[in-house]
Amino acid sequence: MNIKVVNYISNATDNVINQAGNNNQLQIAVPSGLSAQEAGIALLKSLQAGDTFSGEITNITQNEITMMLSNQVSISATLSDALSYNIGDVASFSIKQNNGDKIILKSNENPNMKNLMNEQTITTALRNANVTVNETTVSLVDNLMKHNMPIDSKTINTQLNLLDRTPNATVEDVVLLTKMDIPVTAENVEAFHNYQDFSKGISEQINNMSDSLHGALMEMETSNVVNILKEVINSYSETISVPENLSSAIPEKSVVALKEQLNNIIVNQEENNTQLQSLIKNIPDNITAKDFLKELTLVLTEGNINETAAKELMAGKPFKEIIDNFLRQELYIEPKDINQESVKKLFAKILRDNETLSGKLQNNPQLNEFIQNSNTVSNNVEFMNQINHFMNFVQIPLKMTGQNAHGDLY
Repeated sequence: MNIKVVNYISNATDNVINQAGNNNQLQIAVPSGLSAQEAGIALLKSLQAGDTFSGEITNITQNEITMMLSNQVSISATLSDALSYNIGDVASFSIKQNNGDKIILKSNENPNMKNLMNEQTITTALRNANVTVNETTVSLVDNLMKHNMPIDSKTINTQLNLLDRTPNATVEDVVLLTKMDIPVTAENVEAFHNYQDFSKGISEQINNMSDSLHGALMEMETSNVVNILKEVINSYSETISVPENLSSAIPEKSVVALKEQLNNIIVNQEENNTQLQSLIKNIPDNITAKDFLKELTLVLTEGNINETAAKELMAGKPFKEIIDNFLRQELYIEPKDINQESVKKLFAKILRDNETLSGKLQNNPQLNEFIQNSNTVSNNVEFMNQINHFMNFVQIPLKMTGQNAHGDLY
């Protein structure tokens, strides 16, 4: 945890010394009017193991260093490799041990960071910006220079403010998003991380949508299930790729299990259920996942399946696989259909349909997780739209040949 030192007079906070731009800072108050050494002693009493700070080395003995922090606070502490530093070096350390009378430091720096913290161009830029020299601020200026961006006072302080406002952002995130003229928000940072991590592509996020929708349906009464399924189905516009029938959408053993479940419902009913029989007859070659869900809502609306049987049906693996396939058909594209225009249409469809979905279901607390996952998919697609001018690849949710085969194309 980095340390932020402030002076106080009659409980009023004065100048902030360590403006690290780091969201993980400990703020420590030191009484005003003390000498540098007295202020340092007051500071040391407040430090704990793991606390981190940066400063300029002003004196070195065999195993002890004296450092001047911002605002003329001076501390002395034991450091085993003190002689590897020079007077005038700016360095970062953390507290290894503090028993009240003696403080032991350990270096936080790799050789590259140690060099950067004493790079004149970097330290001059930070001092001109009235910003403390520490690992965060040094890394910021280094990244700005690497990406040919200004290192003037306004830019540096603006970037630090963005870091403070966006807890999940790294220095690299803020610099790159700014360079690409993409707003630095928590949502865009998360999308950027997902973009960089292939294991968290859009396909994985669509899986989360499916899991949360199925989980919500499992907790509802049949009448609510009917209403929600209707709203979800009606929220999606025409698919980009031609939907597949259940024979290709789910494994053969799931088709057998599904038909067995539905036949058992008919056997246990006193009246002849022609609507349910018709549904079974169309499985698997003459019905898609979307059409199956439509037909099922009609059967449930007519009361042709009792509450217990409906719950058992929805708890089964085949029903979950049908939900999975329905969403993939709506939000994926097949390899044979990929071209620049179709990808644009797919991204536009995802944004449009998910917005419709959110508008219809946002007031249902049981669907909060589903809507949140839907919004995450939309955020990532929107990010793809913004970033594709700067990067060499984008994620495309891809529906491949074969049951349940899917993934992302980059």
